Amino acid sequence: MLNEKIRTVGAVPAEDELQAMARSLYEELLADLCSQQRAAPCDAEMHSAANLAFVDYYQRLTNLGGHMSLLPAEELRLATELGWDEQRLADLRAIIRLREEKGITQLQPQALDRELRLRGYEPTDRLRWMLELAVYPHYRDAHIEAEVALQEAIAPIEDAQQPAESCAPPVRLDTAATEATSGPLLSDFVEQAITDLVVEEIWDIKSARQARSSAALFELLVGQKPFETYTQADFARFKRKLAYLPGRYDMGSAKSRTALLQRIATFEADDSLQKDKAQHLSARTRNRHISSLKGLHRWARKTGVVVPSIKFDDLFIPVSKAKRARSLRPTTPADDVGKLFALTVFTGCQPHAGGTGQKVLSARFTPGRAIVHDAFYWCPLLLHYTGARREELCKLRPQDIKIENGIAFIWIDFTETGRIKNDHSVRPVPLHGELIRLGFLDFVHECGERGYDVLFPELRPTNAVQGFGDVYFKNVWAHLKARARLTGDATVHGMRHRFSTDLKTQKVFSEFRQDVMGHAGANINEERYSDAGPLAELLAVVEQLPSVTAHLVSARIQLPPRAVRIAQPAKSRKGRAE
Repeated sequence: MLNEKIRTVGAVPAEDELQAMARSLYEELLADLCSQQRAAPCDAEMHSAANLAFVDYYQRLTNLGGHMSLLPAEELRLATELGWDEQRLADLRAIIRLREEKGITQLQPQALDRELRLRGYEPTDRLRWMLELAVYPHYRDAHIEAEVALQEAIAPIEDAQQPAESCAPPVRLDTAATEATSGPLLSDFVEQAITDLVVEEIWDIKSARQARSSAALFELLVGQKPFETYTQADFARFKRKLAYLPGRYDMGSAKSRTALLQRIATFEADDSLQKDKAQHLSARTRNRHISSLKGLHRWARKTGVVVPSIKFDDLFIPVSKAKRARSLRPTTPADDVGKLFALTVFTGCQPHAGGTGQKVLSARFTPGRAIVHDAFYWCPLLLHYTGARREELCKLRPQDIKIENGIAFIWIDFTETGRIKNDHSVRPVPLHGELIRLGFLDFVHECGERGYDVLFPELRPTNAVQGFGDVYFKNVWAHLKARARLTGDATVHGMRHRFSTDLKTQKVFSEFRQDVMGHAGANINEERYSDAGPLAELLAVVEQLPSVTAHLVSARIQLPPRAVRIAQPAKSRKGRAE
């Protein structure tokens, strides 16, 4: 009978099945941790230290996509860049050493096998590895929740141990008086929370921006009052009101905020509007707001801010898994790529001094003999011929372009100009012959000669949460997309999908595509037991990408009037660019 329940050999769990198994293991670990903490309350300090150390440990496993020895270079980065003290590093070392030297780990293979068999999968190394990767963030959350429960349990004990003269009797006030005299507002600590979570690499810049937006929306839709006084009903009301927001809205003025509140009131009063799903904010977007508030709540608890008791998991909206991952972010159509590189930005425009003013934009998209080598020109070409992510390219420095054994390549890494997605993203990307023919190496050399710290200074962020790619999307891509009349499926990330699709069409092995694009291996064999392809092999892969810019002329770099590089088409080199 048991064999009848086992699925076909080689079957792989869907993502929702993996997450269900991971949640089951999470609940089991959380129950064990809380039981241990209740059984030995006198060891609360030790339990707390262990919880925080394991949060670091599982966050590291999540970031790295698996186990890796703690090397001196990583320790130095944690100490110098993230400010970890010696005790925190020692705790992380101890946990890693237990696993590496003694095989002691919370995540037992038999637990993974049990979950797999319960759902009809015969355990294999591949399935165990897939499930283990899914479990890491859940085990991290289990220790966070255990720490929250521990602090809630010991708080009354600590209060009782305070000297009598310092313990004022509790006073119950009416709601208005309580709100007037209670702790900080959400808006009072959101910026410090964002700073800490970004420095600790728990959030990236995009998550930070989302959290700021979510906090502002929460206080607008629910009302501003001390954070500790919010209730589960307040958060449920926020979730309900989110549904009636438009896809795009402006929080920048009192007038626009008032308009949002009026819109929500209209929807809540009209049953026919409530049933119109086309008018509702998507479930995924609403869940992102809830997730951001959950992260702020956790930070507040860990740093001593009094927080309300909120069950965030009850607030999340189930999202259908019907769509394949590749369908959520479609590939930029080939026709759109052709229309993009037919713009006068690439074929020749009127001379200008750079920027995005109306006169400059008019010159950029008017036929002429000048080719301006700035982000408008190079970033779309780099997106197409490298398959790299937006931020990886927009933050490039002159020294990030290298030549080894005659092969020119971009070295993508964490730098002072910005982070990248994860450690798998650190990689070389050989330059396609079209980029070299069109003068990219000359452009890089000129930037270095002029002492530029980045290739595209016009994309420099203007605030702490922006990235170079954010400025590119707003100031460059939006204009290119509008002028070329590209379809809705033509996105910056879609260019990356286009790159992968074109290489797949050329029958390039997935392992090589992953090496070039900075993806982790699809399974344990690809990730753990295969080295990244040598540079020469990666160049051969990149060169299989079909050229879509053969109609463009190469150009000679000339001195620009300001911080913009202007080049002249090869067919007209007698004088300076007009």
